[in-house]
Amino acid sequence: MVLPTGDARRWAADAFAAISVAYAEATGDPHALSEEELASLPPARTYHPGAGLHLCAEGKGPAVMRFHLVVDVAGECLDEALLRAALVEELSERFNTPRVGVSAAFALSGQAS
Repeated sequence: MVLPTGDARRWAADAFAAISVAYAEATGDPHALSEEELASLPPARTYHPGAGLHLCAEGKGPAVMRFHLVVDVAGECLDEALLRAALVEELSERFNTPRVGVSAAFALSGQAS
């Protein structure tokens, strides 16, 4: 998975949309954005983020941030184990990640074999 910095806002918006929909479906939270509400949001390139968390190390260890991502992968034929390995490898190489955990996948559509 390559995450070009020029498309970071669009990628983050897509990830946010997927996470929001999955969260609403999993929890039934009435306050979560619906797919229609997410579709009506302005394009990601027009988003201007406010001040975010700026984390600095204290003491002997590094500062550590935790992110939760939901990744939907579409294709003709998908191998869960290979996709998990690729996600871990790419995130580990691209970012300074001391640990990457990837859950088992669950099917959104298609036929398992």
